[in-house]
Amino acid sequence: MSYKPDNAYPNKLNEDISFTDDWKEARTQITELLTKTTETVNNKTLGTFVTKEILNNEKYFGSDNQTTRSVFRKVIDFGALPNAGTTAKAHGITWTANTKFVRIYGTATDPSTYSIPLPYSSTTLNQNIKLLVDPTNVTIVTGIDYSGFSECYVVLEYIQQ
Repeated sequence: MSYKPDNAYPNKLNEDISFTDDWKEARTQITELLTKTTETVNNKTLGTFVTKEILNNEKYFGSDNQTTRSVFRKVIDFGALPNAGTTAKAHGITWTANTKFVRIYGTATDPSTYSIPLPYSSTTLNQNIKLLVDPTNVTIVTGIDYSGFSECYVVLEYIQQ
């Protein structure tokens, strides 16, 4: 059995639904069910990864811990990794003093061999891959030739307020 705190958001809809025969009471039950359904659906992470900015339905706490801030997601189709060097690609995000990244991650695939996570950490220093974001670009830095990894996607998740 898994633990769930009393104040946790509902994460699953009840599958056993029945209503009373009394219309006034049933109306209250229906209203409560629709409210719970809306809260449950709206609190799920959106499983859409696209190259335009979207709301991903995640929420981060605000400065007073009573408010929340919406999280945006954007995927950058980076193309091939560099051959022992630095490559930058514009992300197109409107960067302000209030832009805060909550996740920066990705994957790179060499279609003939395997995939690796980004950033990539190796015990061999020059095999590490650095992943950076500045107000204009996503930058990837490699110490060796990773150009065989011809498919690379970087996911940026951030808040704007």
